[in-house]
Amino acid sequence: LRAAARQLPLEALYRDTSGFVRDTILGKKPEGEGQHRPGLLFEENNMRVKEVEILSVALTDADIKRQLDGVNRNTVAARLQDVSLQVELDSARNQDEVESARAQLLLNAIKRKSAIKSIQIADDLARGQEEVARDQTLAQIKAENAATLRKAEADHLLEVEAINLKREAERAEAALALQTAEQEADLKYKTELAKIEEELTAAIASADVNRLGAVQPGLVEAISGLGNSELAAALAENLPKAGGGLDRLLGGVSSMSALKQMVAGTPMGAALDALGVKRQPTKGQE
Repeated sequence: LRAAARQLPLEALYRDTSGFVRDTILGKKPEGEGQHRPGLLFEENNMRVKEVEILSVALTDADIKRQLDGVNRNTVAARLQDVSLQVELDSARNQDEVESARAQLLLNAIKRKSAIKSIQIADDLARGQEEVARDQTLAQIKAENAATLRKAEADHLLEVEAINLKREAERAEAALALQTAEQEADLKYKTELAKIEEELTAAIASADVNRLGAVQPGLVEAISGLGNSELAAALAENLPKAGGGLDRLLGGVSSMSALKQMVAGTPMGAALDALGVKRQPTKGQE
């Protein structure tokens, strides 16, 4: 402590003796919250001094103590005087700043009032000019509005007329398309029907021909075995009854002609030619 004390001026040492002692023994306190002084380690017994309590500080030399006390009193008095002067200076400065601020506020208020008055005058002037201009252009605006309205009405009428014409054209086109489709469908139906009827007629004729072809050999053979008198009697009795069926079968050809066609080139055909048999009309038939 003595060696460290000799490194400081007496005034500084006397002013903060407690801090000097603690810094010298325990070390300076690190910066930061929660940090502690490192303390003083005695390596001989591994003991560490962690805290020092300063009970009193006294100077053994009375003259030096008296002089230091006088210096301290003078220092305190000078500092108090400095503080007083500083307070007066701060007060004067504050008063000046307050007066300056008050004057500036008054000046700003005057400027604002003047600006507001200028703005009001300018607004009144502009409003008057706008009213004059509005009065001058009111008739023109009305005329332009009327012309715009008439043009809008004319455009609307043209648009409606165009829509109606388009609608009529679409209706006519749809009717024409419908009529064309109906005609095409009818023509297709008739064509298909004629084709079916033609195929049906051909199929019926083919079936009839097949049936006649199957019946002709047996019929010729059966009739060839009869005598001429028996043949004449059988034909006279049965041919008129079967005539209608043969007529329909052979597509309208008479029964005798159909029979002659069936047995042509056979002995029965020659016998029919020799007999000259004719069909006898019956009720409802020829």
